[in-house]
Amino acid sequence: MIRIIFLLLLSFSCHAQIMVGEAGIIAVPASTPMPTANLVLHYDMSVPTSIHTGTTTTIAQVDELNSGAHPLLQSVTIRQPIYNATAKTLSFNSQPNMATGAFTLNRPVTYYIVMKQVTWTTGRGLFDGNAVNSAILFETGSTPNIAFYAGTTACNNANLVLNTMSVVIVVDNGAGSTVSVNDGTKATGNPGASNPSGFTIGDAGGGGAPSNIVVQEIAVYSAADNATLQTANYNILKSKWGL
Repeated sequence: MIRIIFLLLLSFSCHAQIMVGEAGIIAVPASTPMPTANLVLHYDMSVPTSIHTGTTTTIAQVDELNSGAHPLLQSVTIRQPIYNATAKTLSFNSQPNMATGAFTLNRPVTYYIVMKQVTWTTGRGLFDGNAVNSAILFETGSTPNIAFYAGTTACNNANLVLNTMSVVIVVDNGAGSTVSVNDGTKATGNPGASNPSGFTIGDAGGGGAPSNIVVQEIAVYSAADNATLQTANYNILKSKWGL
């Protein structure tokens, strides 16, 4: 495994699925790409050609596969996540954030994140916008509950079971907001009106609330995806990652 300084960049391409078991890589079937309509951010850990190691302990960058990419950057050694080249994962281990910084990203927004919670600590951020608590999915209440906040805590969902890779789907759309895990029940509510204005993974925007999570893919859309589209995209990610 590699502790990294990196740029993790947009991918709109169709990539091979890499399934990993106890014996290592066991299959590489073709996968269906995520749809590109309204797709503004796409970070895919299954793109081995995009990962370039600067030394045995750092990655200089992850190549952009489309123009207009927003790189995820963390240059502070202690804050860098760990890349597992076999499992195609980024692990955050409760170290402070990896963030893009500021760019235009306004509501409505739909997030699809293939991830798992390794441990759970109330108040820790799974992802956020550029500024602290601008559009944060965080751990709150009791294990393994998560909720969304963009001015008000809402959409509490207790279905992200610890140490189980899942697809987390968050629709940030005022009173029409939802948080769901896989194809489970959608938690509804109004989390407020703050715009993300960027993206942070593994922490609150600006730091201070690092979580212990493992991530495989992130796709962010500048639209409020309806239930039918959410199900279709969930099935794409479920098939691709063997969930």
